[in-house]
Amino acid sequence: MREKWVFDPHYSTLWFRVNHLGVSRVRGTFRTWRGFVCMGEGGLSDSTAEIIIDPSSLETGDAPRDELAMGPLFLDTGRFDTIEFVADEVQVVDSHHLRLIGLLTLHGVTRPVPVDVTWRGEVLEDDGSSRLGFEATATVRRKDFGVVWTGPAEAAADFLIGDTVELTFEVEALRNPTGC
Repeated sequence: MREKWVFDPHYSTLWFRVNHLGVSRVRGTFRTWRGFVCMGEGGLSDSTAEIIIDPSSLETGDAPRDELAMGPLFLDTGRFDTIEFVADEVQVVDSHHLRLIGLLTLHGVTRPVPVDVTWRGEVLEDDGSSRLGFEATATVRRKDFGVVWTGPAEAAADFLIGDTVELTFEVEALRNPTGC
């Protein structure tokens, strides 16, 4: 039987960073997202995972910048209201490291993306429930997903904001009794 582990929104974070003007990085988060892992009898090596992000929950600490990023020039959240990652392949690197292979759908484009996972462990809480911990990282190119300015502003866009976006997920997950 497969076990479902749901990401605890109180103890899980998703953040990103991207180059700005070639001299610094902007860091931000998505406030609204959810995910789960379904583990088979083989444990993490026999797993699938899904993450769904609300791109309109983007927050960098600067409201005008957030509005620009969520608007039609970049994420276009009015047309593309979810970012989704579904992993159905796990490659075991060693006892604490995995690589998930899955499909990321962003801005209406679906492409394969590898996600590197560091296993932090499992703890038993006072109430008898179990909690898993892990960190996952991925790097995507926004242009691969059609997140580009078009026309004369395109060169300026590449200068203003980098093409490479680094994603980091710090996750604690709780066993869900309903299973997968």
